[in-house]
Amino acid sequence: MPRKRVFTPEPPVYRFHVRLLGGPMVGEIEDVWRDIELAANQTLLELGNEIPYAFDFDNDHLWAFYFSGKPFDATTEYALMAEPDPLTGVAPKRAEDHTLRGVHFPRQEFLYIFDFGDEWHFGVTLAGKSDELTPGAVYPRVAGSQGEPPPQYPDWDEEE
Repeated sequence: MPRKRVFTPEPPVYRFHVRLLGGPMVGEIEDVWRDIELAANQTLLELGNEIPYAFDFDNDHLWAFYFSGKPFDATTEYALMAEPDPLTGVAPKRAEDHTLRGVHFPRQEFLYIFDFGDEWHFGVTLAGKSDELTPGAVYPRVAGSQGEPPPQYPDWDEEE
């Protein structure tokens, strides 16, 4: 039986401020955010997978980061699945290939889109770094929050 890899977090700890912006299916959302911390040796894949869980969503959809802040900008895209765009032939960068310490994050808020059907939009900002690991912490972790997110799948029968 193969051994399970033990993850040992390495500093610095990256703190991301992630706010729920809304999307075409839900409109705008106000004041719902989470602060998520990850270790420097974790990847964009781990951040991208943690965001839906932090907002009580099921993580069963594709997602991508867009560092330009523009939806579907393949030139700044880091994605869960890195398939080339059929029109441009441009392939996004694979999120799993990039540890946080190797990424040059934009100073401004960047975009995370979750579920390309419903298009949940999140604004992500690198809020800071700490040279100290929190003793006993398991990364990634939600380190701060505000507000209740809407349901991931609205009950359309109740609204009709």
